[in-house]
Amino acid sequence: MADTCEQTLQKPTGLQDLSIPHMRSHPSVLTSAAQAHAHPFSGLADLIDNSRESGAKLMSIDVVRRDEQRPLISLTDDGCGMDECSLTRLLSMGYTEKDRETGQHYGMGTKTAIARLCSHALIFSCAGAVRTVGLLSAKLFGDLKATEMFVPQCSWDSSDDVLQITSERAPLTHQQRLDSLQLILEHSPFKPAVDEEGAALRALIGQFRHLPETGTRIIMWDVRKEVTAPSCI
Repeated sequence: MADTCEQTLQKPTGLQDLSIPHMRSHPSVLTSAAQAHAHPFSGLADLIDNSRESGAKLMSIDVVRRDEQRPLISLTDDGCGMDECSLTRLLSMGYTEKDRETGQHYGMGTKTAIARLCSHALIFSCAGAVRTVGLLSAKLFGDLKATEMFVPQCSWDSSDDVLQITSERAPLTHQQRLDSLQLILEHSPFKPAVDEEGAALRALIGQFRHLPETGTRIIMWDVRKEVTAPSCI
């Protein structure tokens, strides 16, 4: 790709120091966009198509039941996976990418599909030595009265240490990853029964064991019960 991740996420050269209003995405935009999928199975089909386009030869869909709680749904594939830059792009509202060979656009489908199926989702991905996870939840930030959409994201190296470097393919800062991790752990569905130090983090990182060397795993919870698309009102 010609554009780097940093170029995609930052203001164009010359605008960084100017006090110019920029477009913000309210958390309700995900709920509104989810109405593009009239039926939940069309959202599921979109996620399956994304796995196929990533080169996946195997995809598993599992329902994990939890005591007195709505079940989790997991989708796991063995595709090419995403590095931090790619996942940051995927989670960026409004970002799309055009395939120069087919002319098709990619980018919005994953977000709208997930919003159609559930209230919260964690996206785990491996693409080499770096593993990354992002939280997508309009409901969480709506409940927190946020006026902008936030997408917490953290990455680890092969030693299970939070990635410290910032580069073209890993555009977040170490502090952004640490702050994101704190929020992800607070709202993660993987909270062990025994509240011991580091247990929640180990449970979170343990999800990467379900992935091969490369691939993506989506965990969705607070799965929607309604068949009709959620209203943005």
